[in-house]
Amino acid sequence: IDSSLKTNHIVQFNDITDRKKMENRWKRSEFIINSAQEFMTLINKEYVYEAVNDSYCRAMDKPREQIIGRSISRLWGDDRFTKRIKPLFDRCMGGETVHDESWIDFPGYGKRYLEISYYPYSAHGSSITHAVVVSHDISKRKQVEEALKISEAGYRSIFENSIGGIFQSTPEGRFISVNSAMARMCGYDSPEEMTATITDIAGQHYVDPEKRKLFEKTLQENGQVKNFEHQVYRKDG
Repeated sequence: IDSSLKTNHIVQFNDITDRKKMENRWKRSEFIINSAQEFMTLINKEYVYEAVNDSYCRAMDKPREQIIGRSISRLWGDDRFTKRIKPLFDRCMGGETVHDESWIDFPGYGKRYLEISYYPYSAHGSSITHAVVVSHDISKRKQVEEALKISEAGYRSIFENSIGGIFQSTPEGRFISVNSAMARMCGYDSPEEMTATITDIAGQHYVDPEKRKLFEKTLQENGQVKNFEHQVYRKDG
C-alpha cells in the first residue's frame, strides 16, 4: 500500500439562508394561527378543506387529519352547505369579502353564535384559488343583546299599558316620550301629539314653572323624586 496517495474531497456549499428564514416565518405564523381563539380555515374552489387551525379542530371535535381533504358538505351536510354556506362561498370566490352571522351547533362546543368572514385568497398571485374563512364566537354578546331586547320589550309593555302617566324628558325641557295614559290625562289625542305640541315643559306644561325647577333640583340631589305634586295644563286649558 502506497501511503503517499492522497484523497481529494469535493465539498459543495449551498446558501439556504432564505429558505430557513421562510421556514422560521412559517413556524411563527403557524404558531400564531394555532394560538388564536378564532376558527380559521383555508378552503379551495372545490369546497375542500386544505388547512384548519387548532381552535377549529377542537370545535369540530376531530383531529386535523379527519378534516383536511374533506368537503364542506361532508362535514356540515348537504342541506346546510347548499342553502347557507355555498352562496356565501361562491360570492367570495368571485372576489368579494363576505360577512355573515349565524347560530351553529358544533360537535365539540355545542351551539355557538358566530360572526363569519370569507376572504378571497390567491395562492399564486393571479386568480382566486381559495377562501380564508375566519369565525369569531360572539355567543355571549348575542345572548346579552337578546336579553336586552326581552328587557326592553317588557319595559315597553309597562310603559304603553300603564294606567298611570309615564314620561321621559330632556334637561332642556322637551318631552322625549309620553305614554298613552299621560296623553289622555292632559287631553291629547295621542302621545305623538303631546310631544310635538309641548316644546317647553316648564312654560307650557307646568302651571307653576318654579315647580319644574324644584323637580329637577330634587332629581339631581337625590337621584329620584317621590310623591311630587304639581298642577299641569291640559290641552283644552
